[in-house]
Amino acid sequence: MGFHYESMNSITYEMLYLTIVAIVICLIVFIVVHFIIKIKKKSIENIKLEEASILSKKCFTAGKCYTVCTNYEPSEEIIIKKKKKEEEREELTLRVKDRIHIIEVYSDGRAYGKNVITEQTGIFPLSYLKNEVKNKRMKDLKVKKILIDVLSNFFLLLLFIFLLYFIPLYIMALIWIYNGYD
Repeated sequence: MGFHYESMNSITYEMLYLTIVAIVICLIVFIVVHFIIKIKKKSIENIKLEEASILSKKCFTAGKCYTVCTNYEPSEEIIIKKKKKEEEREELTLRVKDRIHIIEVYSDGRAYGKNVITEQTGIFPLSYLKNEVKNKRMKDLKVKKILIDVLSNFFLLLLFIFLLYFIPLYIMALIWIYNGYD
């Protein structure tokens, strides 16, 4: 059970070797954790920049159709002011789920278009339309964010589990060496 002084040096070197290996493995694990967190933060930053870019763009283009998301009734006051400004074009009444084909987009947030269902044409505010392309891109970015979170958390959990199993194994190896491989 006991050990002799001569074998003390070999035991000390083996324990020292195991300790160095354990320290190196722990350092590697912590470096990997650091990079996972750094990559996660950078990826989330890039997604936020892309979201901001999507939101800042005017995504309605002439020649495409869009769906109405909110009812819009033009008021008489607006019709009178806008008729003088936009060559006598009338305001277009919008109903939810109407499909509007945009003919021309104005810089003031309005457009001239044709209701595909009623065949009427007129001017209307773009804020009453849904932009399916923009919504799909935003949903894709949300999915990317969730995927990044899930994957990074999964790898962090794997590393934590590895350390939970590695440390007791390391301690058991030290005890085994100290007790003379019995």
